[in-house]
Amino acid sequence: MVLKSSFSFLVACLAATLPLSALAQVPLHDVTEARGYGTANMNFAAGRGTQALYGNPAALSFDERFEVEGSGTLDFAKNSYKFFGLGVADSKAGPVAAALSYHLLSIGPSGERTTAHMLTLALAMPFAKVFHIGLSMRQHFVRGPLDSNPFNLNAGIGVTLTDIITVSLSGHNLIHSSSIDTPRYFVLSASGNILGIVATAEMRGNFDNHKSRFTWGGSLEYTFVGMLAVRGGYAYDQVQKASILGVGMGFSAPGGGVDLGYRHTFGGAQNNVLALTGRVNI
Repeated sequence: MVLKSSFSFLVACLAATLPLSALAQVPLHDVTEARGYGTANMNFAAGRGTQALYGNPAALSFDERFEVEGSGTLDFAKNSYKFFGLGVADSKAGPVAAALSYHLLSIGPSGERTTAHMLTLALAMPFAKVFHIGLSMRQHFVRGPLDSNPFNLNAGIGVTLTDIITVSLSGHNLIHSSSIDTPRYFVLSASGNILGIVATAEMRGNFDNHKSRFTWGGSLEYTFVGMLAVRGGYAYDQVQKASILGVGMGFSAPGGGVDLGYRHTFGGAQNNVLALTGRVNI
């Protein structure tokens, strides 16, 4: 309870410095970065560094790095969905990996807009560099037709085998909440990395409202000479009754990189999202 109160107070201080407005529904569970959108969000087992803030928190300790990331996203559909985010992850300083991110998200046309401020803290620990456990906490401040301040938890485990095969299982929004912005779901993801090709298969289960609904799909990513990556992914979402297609590319160098991703949703919310992410690695 003390941790939750302190966490909420920290977010309130940040949120007080930014404008709040009203109206429309925010897909808060849909926030990710350019690589995630470019793979249709089918990349939980392949996530690394700050990417674990959007997926399985156990992935924070999959490898050792210090990373700072900034992302911007714009939706070209009628929802006018956009956000800006900053994140930092450190899995080098000690036995426990940690990451922190802040996001400002806006959706809806002028005069009918919802704004959300989100702060996420994630922790992960590896055991023998094979088995990983992780936990992330997220506080939301949502201002719109249904104002809410939900606090929630994500938890996950992961297994990495010789940097070739990775399997992860995670639960999201585990605290029961009446907020429509934080649905509970679970993700089973498996990824293989062979000769520069990363293939991921993933299934998500949503069990809210006593119904079992699933999202399944996969992604492929190939990196040329360790620097230029091309990627794509597909998913079918039973919750939205929508097909989701993602494409993207990225450039990596020893000190950092940049990613560009586009995700098109056929049916459902019909989000057509373009994202740009820049990162610095140390």
